[in-house]
Amino acid sequence: AVVSTQSTGGFMKAVEEDANRRHENRRRKEEKSKIRREKGNEHFKNGRYEEAIAEYDIAIKLTGWEVSLYTNKAQCYTKMKDYDKAIEACDRALYIEDDFVKGYIQKSNALLAKKSHKEVVECLELCLENCKSNTSIVNGYLGKARILLAIETANEEVVNSVT
Repeated sequence: AVVSTQSTGGFMKAVEEDANRRHENRRRKEEKSKIRREKGNEHFKNGRYEEAIAEYDIAIKLTGWEVSLYTNKAQCYTKMKDYDKAIEACDRALYIEDDFVKGYIQKSNALLAKKSHKEVVECLELCLENCKSNTSIVNGYLGKARILLAIETANEEVVNSVT
């Protein structure tokens, strides 16, 4: 089949216009998301965690791939002592980006608050497996988590030996 250069040129122009529209639309969404994130951060600083979460949720709907929005939500949930939701928010961040150190650290903080020491150790070990940066920080947390786990295990053994 013979393709005329005019129809090819028209097609390429349409593709270029479509790409430009998509780029501009994405830029606007990112700008709106940034504004919502900033509002969420302001709410967080003022202890209005539910309002912060609402702003982060709007930002996520605009740009769902931005993992730090999920860990921002996790920080709010942790402050509200809703550790399961904090863990869930971190899991979503880590699903998107499995080498996101902050996601593992936030998750380990929520697990620690639940006194789930074994899971804290597992979480931080997985972080070391998947992440290449900030390993000294993670190793520091991991050392402390292992000590807490050892204490917890020793306490359980004492309780079991008495009963």
